[in-house]
Amino acid sequence: MQLKHIYCSKFFVEQRGVVLLIEINLGHLFSLRFQHLAWLILLNKLSDLLDTVFFVLRKKNNQVSILHVIHHITMPLLLWWGLLGMSYTGGNTYIITGVPKEGYRSGQYIETPYFPELYQFDYIAEYVLQSDFSDGHVMLMFIDYQIARESFIEIVGHNGTHPARYNGDIFRPPVIISQNHQLNLRFEANNQVKPGFRAICFFIKDPDLKARKPYTNCGGSKYKLGGVLTIDIHANHDYYDCLWNLSPHIATFEQTSFFLFISNISLENIGPNTTLEFREGLNSKSKLVKSINCNNGNCDLIPTEITVPALTGLYIRFNGFLNPASVFKMVYGTYRTGNCSKDEVFCNERCLLTALRCDGIEQCPDGRDEEQCTSSSIVLSTTPRSVAPKLRLLSENAVASFWVMFSIGVCGIVIFILVMIFAIYRHLKAARSPSNTIEQPEVEENYQVLYPMFVQEFPAASINLPLTKTSFKQLIVILLCCTPGQPRGIPNLIVDFIPPAFVGRIH
Repeated sequence: MQLKHIYCSKFFVEQRGVVLLIEINLGHLFSLRFQHLAWLILLNKLSDLLDTVFFVLRKKNNQVSILHVIHHITMPLLLWWGLLGMSYTGGNTYIITGVPKEGYRSGQYIETPYFPELYQFDYIAEYVLQSDFSDGHVMLMFIDYQIARESFIEIVGHNGTHPARYNGDIFRPPVIISQNHQLNLRFEANNQVKPGFRAICFFIKDPDLKARKPYTNCGGSKYKLGGVLTIDIHANHDYYDCLWNLSPHIATFEQTSFFLFISNISLENIGPNTTLEFREGLNSKSKLVKSINCNNGNCDLIPTEITVPALTGLYIRFNGFLNPASVFKMVYGTYRTGNCSKDEVFCNERCLLTALRCDGIEQCPDGRDEEQCTSSSIVLSTTPRSVAPKLRLLSENAVASFWVMFSIGVCGIVIFILVMIFAIYRHLKAARSPSNTIEQPEVEENYQVLYPMFVQEFPAASINLPLTKTSFKQLIVILLCCTPGQPRGIPNLIVDFIPPAFVGRIH
């Protein structure tokens, strides 16, 4: 089941007898698209804020109000803070609950968003896996693990003490069984991108703990042009889940003419409910090429050969039971089409690559690739390093990126506030400058000189417009702020009674 297509905050799903409770924070359903849209809105709000700055710089004070400034400052600040918190905390929580179910096909899939597409560099998610039974347990088995080396998963609840932590430098983590009825898995991209992971969650009972835990320390990634795939049988294990990713490195740009093949498949004394899958690709969601089912030693018709393009690679998964008498073996190799060179082996109308000659493995049905060999080759062990040291490490890259983003944002906001304060201060200072305001001593001096002159020389004006000391001082202020012939700011009533000669004499 893919959780990326959920469109509600809480609902119940029943699939194969397992009841799931899903809770998703709706604000982070589409974390990639949502964050991109939020950043665009933030840029839009910053552009609105620049309009306010331009208004102040151009002294368009009638277009700026206190509410206007507060609105355009707080909106970018709140958006930035929200995006910062979203990038750091992730905000993706998946809660999956279920009841124990019999059978090895009853598990539920969990995966990174859009797997096998790349996850986002700042993606963080937490998966809460809970059994509805208090005596139940949770078993987690990874069938795809393609995360970056710096990315990691952290599992809490498997031993009750310190969490297990696995980076991308291993082929796959071991099977995890919870100590109680809950298991928490946390994934952090840590500023890296890769396809991600895919795992199966089982809800099991106490008696099933030992019997149901599969052995996964088998398989691995293969980059050679050919070899042998086997499983080492262990006396204390009977249930196996082995994965192989075959991706041969071909040193040429003409990779379309190269093919990867599987032959000499040998399955003997295989246990019940066993499946062997071949997929054209490198993950469990790739195209299924062939599936072989076995039950108590009886297997489906085994093909002579399985062929896929070498460029796409091959994903092989064995899931089932083996015993000390079981035999599991197959041979893989790489060939190309066209005319063969003198160093290549012509085999079944194809050219077996030079590196496969005399490697100790018969890729040709008639064995001609191993003829006339002077020395025998040694087939290397196919057991990978599947578990990394369980170290409790800090997410240094994520913490560093958080503090860098936080510091840049704080510095930007402080600088912006200082610029706004300086611009408002300049504006207020300009409004109160001497060119616009007449100081009190200058008004008092003009009053002492002009009032007697005004009464003496213009008696008609003083009679028609009685002036007290206060009103005359106001008149002087108005006249000193005006240019001759342009009585700016003087009411029409006053202009009609003030002789133009008096206005000119003041200036």
